[in-house]
Amino acid sequence: MKVILKDAVKDVGKKGQVVKVANGYARNFLFPKRLAVPATKSAMKALMTEKKNEDDKLMRAERLAVEKAEKIGQIKFKIKAKTGGEGKLYGSITNHDIADAIAAQSEFEIDKRKIELEEPIKFLGAYSVKTKIHHNVIATIGFEIVEEKE
Repeated sequence: MKVILKDAVKDVGKKGQVVKVANGYARNFLFPKRLAVPATKSAMKALMTEKKNEDDKLMRAERLAVEKAEKIGQIKFKIKAKTGGEGKLYGSITNHDIADAIAAQSEFEIDKRKIELEEPIKFLGAYSVKTKIHHNVIATIGFEIVEEKE
């Protein structure tokens, strides 16, 4: 019997996949637990419509992420930090500090875990980091560490 999976089923298939299973397995396990529906013409048509809507939604999200990456790449952020001698910082600048500066100086929110910083920054100067905006979109963020005047 051909069924459309409504949820991922171990050793059977993924959500939205059309698979062939034994009649008893479908009637006694998949249908009662609402894990699958019979693969009728109307169900197949609904599945195609759902996949199309999902693809459109993903394309729209990616397009918005590209626009966000372009806008955020044009902004030069400033982070103030206390310094000691010769431009060395007290402490260091981490991806958390960078995310806070982005949120404070623009309308964008970037998750600190998506900012790729190899090691904490310990000196004044201009830097750039990469951040993942979407699974296919990576933005480069430029910022400058400046001395905090007391």
